[in-house]
Amino acid sequence: MCIRDSNSQEQALCTQLANFPINFFEFNTSIPSKDPVKDFLAKHLEMKYPLRQIHVRINWEEYQGEVNIGCTKIVQSLSQLSSLTQVIFNLKNTPFNDEGCYSLAQLLHSRISLSRLTIYLQNTRITDRGISFLADGLQRLKQLSYLSLSFSENNNNITDEGGVRFSQSLSSLTKLTILTIDFSRCKIISDMTAQSLATNLRNCLLLTGLGLWFGSTSITSKGVLSLSKSISCLEHLIELTLEFDRFFSFAKIKSEQIKSYQRRGKF
Repeated sequence: MCIRDSNSQEQALCTQLANFPINFFEFNTSIPSKDPVKDFLAKHLEMKYPLRQIHVRINWEEYQGEVNIGCTKIVQSLSQLSSLTQVIFNLKNTPFNDEGCYSLAQLLHSRISLSRLTIYLQNTRITDRGISFLADGLQRLKQLSYLSLSFSENNNNITDEGGVRFSQSLSSLTKLTILTIDFSRCKIISDMTAQSLATNLRNCLLLTGLGLWFGSTSITSKGVLSLSKSISCLEHLIELTLEFDRFFSFAKIKSEQIKSYQRRGKF
C-alpha cells in the first residue's frame, strides 16, 4: 500500500490498516516542516497485522524541509517497529549527506533482524565518512539475505577509503544470497576497493545472485582479476551481472554454473 503525506489520506489509511492484513507500506514523502511519519506510524504499532516491509521515497522536487533532519525523524519512527524485516530507502538526487547516513546506521543497529535492505544514494552528498557509518550498521545485520546499495555519483566524494570500509562489512554478512553494489561514476574508486571486495566476497558463500557496477571508475584489469578469482569460488552463484570499463576475463567461472550472465562495458 502506498500513501503520500496528506492528512485526509492518512486518516483513511489508518482505518484500513486496522482491519486488513497489510504488511507492506510505501511512504512517498516530501517531508514538510512537521513530522509526517512519526505520528502516523505510532498509530499502527499495535496493529493486528504487524508491518514487515516499508519503502520510503523522498521527493526532493517537492521538498519543504531539511532532508537529513527529516530522515532522522523517519528513522526514529521506524526503530519502533519490531516486526520490520524489509526496508527500502530511496534518497537519490537529494542533498542527503553523512549526517543522514549516521541516522540510517542507527536504524540498522536497532533492526538487526532485517532480512532485506535496499538503499539508493545516487547523486547525494555522502562521503567516505557516511559510508563508514553505514558499514558499521550493516555488519550487525547477521540475518540479512538481500542487500542492494547504490553509491553512484558524478563527483569525487567517495574514494577507496569508503569502498574498502563498505567491503569489509560484507565479511559479517554470511547469509547473503543476493548482493548488488553500484559504485559507477565514483571516479576515484580503484583496485584497492576491488581487491578488498574480492577478499570479503569469499565469506558470502551462499550467494546465488551478484551484481557489480563499476563503470567509469579507476579499476584496472588487476582489480578485476582479483574479483574473478573470488567469484569463481561462489559455488551457488547462478545470476551474475558485471559492469566495468576495461577488458577482463572471467574464464575461471564455469559457464554451466551461471544461468544468467551479463557483461556491460567495453570488452
